[in-house]
Amino acid sequence: MTHLNASITLWQGVGLLATTLLGTGVFILPGLTVDIAGDGALTAWMVLVALIIPITWVFGRLGKRYPSAGGPAHFVGMAFGKSYGQTVGLMFLCLVPIGASPAIEMTLQFLEALIPLDRTAFWLVEMAFVATIFWINWEGVSLSGTVQSALTIAIVIVVIACLVGLVFEPAPAASVASWLTPDWLAVLTAVSLGFWSFLGIEALSHYSEEFADPDRDFGRALNIGVLLVGAIYLLCTYLVLTVEVPEGTLPMVAVFDHYLGGGGRWVIGLLGIVSGAATVNVYTSSTARLAYNLAGQGTVPKWWDNLNRHGVPTRALGTLLILVACILTASHYLQIHFATLIIWTNGIILFIYSATMFAAVKLLQGNDRKIALLASIIGVLLMFAFFENMLPAIVIAVLLHLFLSRKKRADNQYLVK
Repeated sequence: MTHLNASITLWQGVGLLATTLLGTGVFILPGLTVDIAGDGALTAWMVLVALIIPITWVFGRLGKRYPSAGGPAHFVGMAFGKSYGQTVGLMFLCLVPIGASPAIEMTLQFLEALIPLDRTAFWLVEMAFVATIFWINWEGVSLSGTVQSALTIAIVIVVIACLVGLVFEPAPAASVASWLTPDWLAVLTAVSLGFWSFLGIEALSHYSEEFADPDRDFGRALNIGVLLVGAIYLLCTYLVLTVEVPEGTLPMVAVFDHYLGGGGRWVIGLLGIVSGAATVNVYTSSTARLAYNLAGQGTVPKWWDNLNRHGVPTRALGTLLILVACILTASHYLQIHFATLIIWTNGIILFIYSATMFAAVKLLQGNDRKIALLASIIGVLLMFAFFENMLPAIVIAVLLHLFLSRKKRADNQYLVK
């Protein structure tokens, strides 16, 4: 089994995580949370960032101490045994084709705002999108990391430019009192929606083995990335609260047009398209690395245990993207709304987060263990809050664990014979 290419720098790692978390939601979710909670949307984002920080810290400590392309599967396997780790790994393999599909559909909403497409053309663009993701990753993650770092900088520049416009053209600000005394039920609803924006922390853990200096840079990349993204979502939400949004217009487009004089449809649209592509890129490529890792363990087909000359597991990557294309095709013909797939995705990823936090309680020591315990409690509370979304994840986890247990018994019988 050959080794993955260790070449990711600190700021490439920040770029990979930030664009994954910004993804399809950076120009959509702030407006939706304002629709739900009004000025309380600011409180919702603050609460969400506060909940995510301990989880991020734990992922950073685990990735630093136990770097592996297996990510959460590796951590859970170390803590509770190989079969539990393999269950988490297979759940992630199930997650990405499901989660990448609505992410692609959401991304192409930006394209549709620029270029009207009929249903057939929309499907053809989706297939071209999938092919492009494969091509981007063929040359290795360093290329992707550089491009995505540049994208993060571009998004930050747009947000700062709008804030500068706010300074020179003061607009009615939201009431501070209403931030402090919001409708908490609406805030919790906005938190549950905003959770989609932080799906991706675990994806970078699959890259921990590929950092040039994982001991120094991996945890720092996670923490910097999450704080940067939290600040961007908070600032975008504030900007949305300062303008009137015409019906049928994306709120961030209205913000851009108001403070920068127009062109928001194209600037926000193009950034939204590229940012969405970056999200899908990181999820699929990181999961391909997980598949490569599991293939080396014999959990999935040995055929995936292969790297190209750039150190990229292209067989695993190609298989995953074919599955994504199949789900998009099924969604196209069966007219399944992407919101349904998002609900399933949220449940599965929260299950993976929580399992990783439980593993961290066993693997880490001292203050790190205390933070892991806090993160575990947060995971349990979120699972109860999103209980209806958790049912598919629980069913998938039980079925996968039963499958692996049966496979283990069959393998043992074969060895005995």
